[in-house]
Amino acid sequence: LAFLLPAASATTCHADDLRALRGFAGNLSGGGVLLRAMWSGASCCGWEGVGCDGQSGRVMALLLPGRGLAGPIAGASLAGLVQLEELNLSNNKLIGTVPSWIGELDHLCYLDLSDNLLVGKVPKNLINLKGLATTGRLMGMAFTSMPLHVMRNRRILQQQRPNIISGTNNKVRSGRTNVLS
Repeated sequence: LAFLLPAASATTCHADDLRALRGFAGNLSGGGVLLRAMWSGASCCGWEGVGCDGQSGRVMALLLPGRGLAGPIAGASLAGLVQLEELNLSNNKLIGTVPSWIGELDHLCYLDLSDNLLVGKVPKNLINLKGLATTGRLMGMAFTSMPLHVMRNRRILQQQRPNIISGTNNKVRSGRTNVLS
């Protein structure tokens, strides 16, 4: 009986979150093919790179850096992750623009989309995410290899590494160790 109790009390994935994760992985190539193979069954809380709240089964973290994920971040695929606090898709081969629906994730505290092939402007509604202000070395947002416009007193883009900003028509009004190309 002791062996059965942990399995019986395991958190099941919220149906909306399960749909969102499958939609996200379904549009990816490269490492996305492997991700779809690993993400099987209806319990996304046990999937690699996915962290859930033990009580509600809602996805709170999606951490998939350096997985070779290729392609666009499809439509509003991850917008259904309404309790998401951490999103790290860095060091992949994601293309397109940063989706504006990320600005609707009210609980988001950490966002890292660095070292992808993303282009365009950072959506203005990301400024509304109060949780993205840097409070330490781990929290805040990190963008590299994409044009960036930072408004004074809105967000601090700073981690242990220097901020790397590339593209055209960039404005940097403050910060230290910024690298522009």
